[in-house]
Amino acid sequence: MRYWSSTFPELNRENVTIVNATLVIQETEYEENNFNALRCNLQNGQSFEFPTLDLGQVQYNSSLSYLRLGIDGNLRLYTYRANVRGNAVWTLLYTLFDRREDEGGMIFEDECQLPNRCGNFGLCEDSQCVGCPTPNGVFAWSKDCNTKSPGCNASGFKYYQLKGVNHFTVKYTAGTEPVKQSDCESNCTKDCNCMGYFYHTDNSRCWIAYELKTLTRVGNSTSLAYIKTPVT
Repeated sequence: MRYWSSTFPELNRENVTIVNATLVIQETEYEENNFNALRCNLQNGQSFEFPTLDLGQVQYNSSLSYLRLGIDGNLRLYTYRANVRGNAVWTLLYTLFDRREDEGGMIFEDECQLPNRCGNFGLCEDSQCVGCPTPNGVFAWSKDCNTKSPGCNASGFKYYQLKGVNHFTVKYTAGTEPVKQSDCESNCTKDCNCMGYFYHTDNSRCWIAYELKTLTRVGNSTSLAYIKTPVT
């Protein structure tokens, strides 16, 4: 499931894909200050477009860097630093899903965008797991927070509502629109693998969720979540 997508318009058009990405260290001047900037130069198949992603400032001479996609879904960049107290070390320079605000053209995502930030199930805000949603309300989050299997028989489950909540797929997937909320719910009800659905009332857009995992609290009452739960 998609949980992140490039924000570069040059890369988000139809039939355009990244064909090359090159890490470079470039001498840079900003407000009369000189420094080495680590950048990722991208090529999208159009010979006249070369978008660049700023990844950070290198405080030392280094020509070795690598990107790693971690098991948690986070993208981290490491750069090599030699002769640190007699040792050579790899230093973490950039993390895509970070708690920092966007600054100086660098791109950061809130950790709530990571599917597994709150384990199997949880409500996330400002990179922190802040609640465990249940049919009886939102309680304190712990690693034990989870949902119960609703089963496939429509008479054996119901939905409970969460207001101001998005699924981690909502930000970077289009969903389906325009769709009536009743039709969105019907599609989830008929799908045995659907664990819940997410609906935006302002544009009648629907997302079906097959895994719940991390839900993000947003300051928008038009973002609704409906979670399946067994009838007891």
